[in-house]
Amino acid sequence: MTSGRRLFEREVEVRLLHGLVDRAAAGTGGIVLIEAAPGLGKSSLLADVVEYATEAGLGVLRAAGHELEGDYGWGVVRALFDPTLRRMPAEARSEVLDGPARAAATALSVGPEDPRAAQDPSAIVPALYWLTVNLTESRGHLMVVDDAHWADEPSLRLLVYLAARVESLPLAMVVATRPGEGPALLLDHLARRVPEVVTLAPLSAAASVRLVEDELANLQPALRDRCVELGAGVPLYLVEIVRALADGTEWTEGTIGRGLAAARRSLSHLLRPRLAALSPSGRAVADAIAVLESEVTVPVVAGVAGVDVATVLDALDELDRAELVSSASLTFKHPLLRDVVYGLFGTQRRADAHRRCAQLLAAGRAPVERVCGHLLLVVPGTDAEVRRLLTSGAESAMSKGAPRSAIS
Repeated sequence: MTSGRRLFEREVEVRLLHGLVDRAAAGTGGIVLIEAAPGLGKSSLLADVVEYATEAGLGVLRAAGHELEGDYGWGVVRALFDPTLRRMPAEARSEVLDGPARAAATALSVGPEDPRAAQDPSAIVPALYWLTVNLTESRGHLMVVDDAHWADEPSLRLLVYLAARVESLPLAMVVATRPGEGPALLLDHLARRVPEVVTLAPLSAAASVRLVEDELANLQPALRDRCVELGAGVPLYLVEIVRALADGTEWTEGTIGRGLAAARRSLSHLLRPRLAALSPSGRAVADAIAVLESEVTVPVVAGVAGVDVATVLDALDELDRAELVSSASLTFKHPLLRDVVYGLFGTQRRADAHRRCAQLLAAGRAPVERVCGHLLLVVPGTDAEVRRLLTSGAESAMSKGAPRSAIS
């Protein structure tokens, strides 16, 4: 990468994508599918390959799916082709949209619509393929689609069609998506046609340190290590946290907290579609784990979620596939994921959930301090049992030399 923010621990992926571009420049096409959970840097990786292709003299067709435009037919196709076609002289544009590519204009915002395409919509995808053939005839191209899980289905059908034929074209295709989101059938069809599926992993601690130091030099080691700890290898979180430090007048734990809050807001926006796609039992189990937070067991999760144990086990598999919860440890895969899910609770719902947790833990003879940790988030009111348990917890904390816990 020659400019912009550096990529850390993505050397293998960068070499793969640059090689894809080099082969397209030499006349042989290919496709790579990138799968990554929110915040792991797929968009930065795409920006790097676009820059590399541009410097190599390739044409670039670029688009991204958008959360609110999934029902906008051919939206991604228009974003891919319209800018290039609009820049072309009218005569050249007519040439690339002629012959077997004529019906492609029906899906685009330029050129006359082909009345035959209205009668036979199945002709549009092959016509768009021929438009791609015509555009790549004089030089290689890079086609990049980010956030394909939000792409409209007609555009995804074109990507599947191109993926099956791309090797015969001087075209490098890079499609990025999030696992477990979007139209499953079409994305599965696409994945089956892709020889290279790249799954981005969180950064190691060493790479996280390098990223933090690259963003903000001379940071005190203790604060740097705290940033790395909270970032948990996710570039988005690390950058947001460091950005808050860079904007502050002093580098403190409080400043890190503001960065963490910014990361939560970014993540909340990114996570909402993924949470909405969960089954009712999957969402209930995620909510229960968010409330329990630590020392989570399947029976207690079942009780809090109001489902049976078998349903919890199925839901854990779903949450693991969605990159939310580790089914082995029954914990969220990043603390900020838990924060976002928990933050979506209303006040009364949160209090009711903590009351259920406390009741189940008390019935299971959990330590009284742990029961009280949940009861502290319930307004005691006139509930004698809540007051009794809180008093017992305070006495236990005092006896263990933890007066702060007793007071709180």
